[in-house]
Amino acid sequence: SVTGPWDLAPQLPQTLDDVPLHPLFTAIGITPMPGVRDPKSYVTSCNQLYCQAAIANLLLIDRLKEWADASNGMFRHSGDPGKKFVRWSEAKNDWACRLRVRLGSMKRHGRCIEKLLYSYNNDPSHLLDISRSIMVFESLADLQQCL
Repeated sequence: SVTGPWDLAPQLPQTLDDVPLHPLFTAIGITPMPGVRDPKSYVTSCNQLYCQAAIANLLLIDRLKEWADASNGMFRHSGDPGKKFVRWSEAKNDWACRLRVRLGSMKRHGRCIEKLLYSYNNDPSHLLDISRSIMVFESLADLQQCL
């Protein structure tokens, strides 16, 4: 009988040849298995959670840039008042424009504490949306291309 997702590991592919692996994981010697929870890495504190979220935010931003580049994705732009969003394909090669692109942010500490107290019974392992971002598309075709 299966008692948790980690019991399914033998049924998963034993190689990750088809799964893109970020170089950061290789550098620190971690090989994640998609869809498999590591029972030894249970999150027990907000500090631990924020450290993990900071790394996840870096990985998310890298992935968002790739997706946006391949699908005409746009990000918020804080420079020109008349231009709220800019295509990543245009901004990535323009250093000044790239500095004004807002790729992602982490949830404020105060809001996390509030959610922990009122929604998650002080269990930080339930807080899953600390690292987040917004990508905008002008058409459904662009959105479909991204997906």
